Amino acid sequence: MQSDHMPEKFQNYTVDTNKEILFFVPGFNSNLDLTTHTFGQFLSLGGFSDDVLPWIFIWPMGTVLTYFQVLEIASSDLLMSHLEQSINDIVSLGYSKIHVITHSMGARVFLNYLKRTSSVQSISRLIMTIIVTLTQTLTQTQTQTKLEVDYRARGADPS
Repeated sequence: MQSDHMPEKFQNYTVDTNKEILFFVPGFNSNLDLTTHTFGQFLSLGGFSDDVLPWIFIWPMGTVLTYFQVLEIASSDLLMSHLEQSINDIVSLGYSKIHVITHSMGARVFLNYLKRTSSVQSISRLIMTIIVTLTQTLTQTQTQTKLEVDYRARGADPS
């Protein structure tokens, strides 16, 4: 499948539409290195099927000193358009199932997108499972609590 904005090396990408996308939106105070390392560990220890393809949405996650600026970015029109473009890219490649995992402020980013998106058409072709992972640090041990929410967009085919 071809798209005008996709890099040339991906123009002839062969899509196995039986595969599913695991779309990760990282949280505040992270960076590309930490995000890919942590998500990679999650994938390797999670026992996922070979039918799962990882996709990371990288955004300006900031640092402690930029918290309030990152709060603004998390709901900005520019970031929402980039997130929408990423999802549209996945759909245009032919994938029909996306599982979304967010962490911390990444949940705010993704929920802002769902709240503000004008692209109900692209979302309506998807059945999304949102897994919001909240992490707490307790005496230098991290525990993860998962809140699973099924989100079915208007007009989505449940089959």
